[in-house]
This record gives sequence, C-alpha cells and structure tokens, in this order.
Amino acid sequence: STEKEETKRNYSVAIDYSNEINEKTSIDFGYRYDNIHLGSDFKVNQIFGNSIEEISDFTNLVGYNESLHAGYVEMKINLEKESWTLGLRGENTGIEVTANKGGFEQKKNYFNVFPSLRYLRELSKKTRLQVALYNRIQRPPRSTGWVLPYSTFTDNRNLFVGNPDIDPSYITGIEAELMMRPSK
Repeated sequence: STEKEETKRNYSVAIDYSNEINEKTSIDFGYRYDNIHLGSDFKVNQIFGNSIEEISDFTNLVGYNESLHAGYVEMKINLEKESWTLGLRGENTGIEVTANKGGFEQKKNYFNVFPSLRYLRELSKKTRLQVALYNRIQRPPRSTGWVLPYSTFTDNRNLFVGNPDIDPSYITGIEAELMMRPSK
C-alpha cells in the first residue's frame, strides 16, 4: 500500500501601470511575483505475513520551491491605418528541490529576456492584416510526479521517477493573420 500527502501553495502579486503619452502613443509596464511550493510525503508499505513493513527505498519527503520575478514594458503606437506594439519582458526564476532520501538538494537560477513585436494594418474597412513575432517560455508541468525526485510505486513492475532537472523549453514564434469581415 502507499501513503501520499501532497501540499501545493501558490502566491502571486502583480502590479501594472498604463500611461497615455499622447493621442497615438501609450506605454504599459508592470511587475509580477509568483511563488510555487510543492511538497510530498510518500510512503510505501508492504505486507509480510501478519505485519506491515515500510519499504524505505520508496519512502521520501520531498519539496519543490519556485520563485519567479518578472517585469515588462510595452509601447503601443497607433497611426491612421496601422498600429505597432513593441514589448520586452524579463524574468528571473529560482528553483530549489530537496529530498530527505540521500540528502538531495538542487538549486537553479536563470534569467531570460523575451522581446515581442506586433504590427496591425487596416487594408480596407473589412480587411486587416496582423503580424506578430514573439519569444515565450514553456515550463515543465509543476506537479509532484514530474519534478520531484522520488519514485512512485504502483507494483513491483511499474516505477515512475520524477526529474527535477527538467529545463523549460523556449519558443520563438511568427504569426500572420488576415482578418476579413464578410459583406452584408
């Protein structure tokens, strides 16, 4: 049998500010802080005759803590038949993973910058063209099974071990969109 007690706590704070510089130009900026904590107390017991014994190879108390600080600035310029949006976001991420078994401890800290650009052009009253370029981050799932370094025990033949060393993936995208409204 298995016993598993999981905890998950998320804290977020965000501040955004927008200012119209003139009729055609505005600037937005902001800051966001996120803290995610995952914990798992996992125990595996096996019945031997009339007694229940803990299998220490699969018993562990593990924790995952992620702190994210992000700031952004975005400038919007609206002209007669076109508009531009230029953006820049910076993120600093700190991750700490601990496990009682074997005294495991891992720390990561990384900083990324994500620029973005969007152009919108009104080709006619019913047709618009939009082009966007952006960079994004795709983080691994923040669930205990994926990022915590312990084995889950289903039976003697099925074993799953989380990988605390999973790194995020990065996406650079280009989108083009032609929007047309049908005639009445």
